[in-house]
Amino acid sequence: MTPEEESRLIASFGRACAALADRFPAATTGSPA
Repeated sequence: MTPEEESRLIASFGRACAALADRFPAATTGSPA
């Protein structure tokens, strides 16, 4: 894997994570309210 491919993979993964976070907001940590 070239450095360019690695950068593209990491950027794509970050965008996918951001899209999932927008679709499924994170639950708060700790005890339920």
